Amino acid sequence: MIKVILLILSAIPLACQIPYFIQAWTGSRLDHWDWVYYLLGIGAMIWALYDRKFGRFDWRGVVLLLVMLVLTFSAPYHQINALSIAAAVGAIFAAAWSLGAWAFAYALLPAIFILLMGCSQGAVRKAQGSDLYRSHALRCSSSQGSGA
Repeated sequence: MIKVILLILSAIPLACQIPYFIQAWTGSRLDHWDWVYYLLGIGAMIWALYDRKFGRFDWRGVVLLLVMLVLTFSAPYHQINALSIAAAVGAIFAAAWSLGAWAFAYALLPAIFILLMGCSQGAVRKAQGSDLYRSHALRCSSSQGSGA
């Protein structure tokens, strides 16, 4: 029972993205129906984990979990929402791997991919609008015009 609670708690980084999701779902016609992927992903997780027993604890999953949590909670510094959403989904996978061994996490892969499909297009567009992207695009366009 404790492992089930810990697996549910591993969704907290994804739950921290809910204000961004609501903004993307209401503000973009392209992302308006992305909430369906999260509904399907949760259903697929329940279906995949129904009647499945947890395996032994695996420390390799903890390493991946720590990396995913760092990427998720460093979002204010890198300002790439797609990366923080993917890392939050990866944290769920890493928690399943560490709590239930590789075979347990492997059963969740289809649900994880469905959750990743719910990453809004606005997250990618925001990364393209950042200063880092603009400076790279400016350098590329200026180097193309200076040819022979």
